[in-house]
This record gives sequence, structure tokens and C-alpha cells, in this order.
Amino acid sequence: MFYRRSMVVADSVSHITQHLQHQALNSISVAKKRVISDKKYSEQRLDVLSALVLAENTLNGPSTKQRRLIVSLALSVGTQMKTFKDEELFPLQVVMKKLDLISELRER
Repeated sequence: MFYRRSMVVADSVSHITQHLQHQALNSISVAKKRVISDKKYSEQRLDVLSALVLAENTLNGPSTKQRRLIVSLALSVGTQMKTFKDEELFPLQVVMKKLDLISELRER
């Protein structure tokens, strides 16, 4: 059934991936604005801001395995200084997990 409907599945996967990337970008954007609004730029704060910008730039494009790995690494740096509130971090982690699952659908 999966292979018979592969064209419909591929089209749906593309839309789902784009929607999940949009959700993740919105969450990262809120955290980035919070970091920018705090005018004390320490070296560590600049690293966090750079990591968030890297995650944003990487999410703007196809969801390849390498890009998802870069986003994961950037978010691990970006969450160091309580950049995300607890109620923002968990949904972002869920979205990233869903993005991993849907991007690896054909392999599974």
C-alpha cells in the first residue's frame, strides 16, 4: 500500500516537513528575539545567538540528515543559557522529533 501510494505520500511528507520546519523556526525566532533584547552581550551570549541563527538558517532548506544533525547541535548550544522557557523547549523538542521521524519515513 505504501509503495502504491508513494506519490501521494511523498507530496504529503513534503508538506508535513515544511509545516514542522515552520513551527520550529517560530520557536527559535522567539528565543532569538529574547537574546537580542538583552543588551549585555557576553561572549557566551553571542555564541548562543550564533547557534540560534545557525539553526534558523539550516532549517530553511531540505530536511536532510546532515541538516537535522546541525540543527540538533546548534540547539544544544542555543539552550545553554535558559534561552527557551520550559513551556517553549518541550514543544520544540517534540517538533524536532517529529521532523526526524517524517524525514526518515522512506527508510523505515
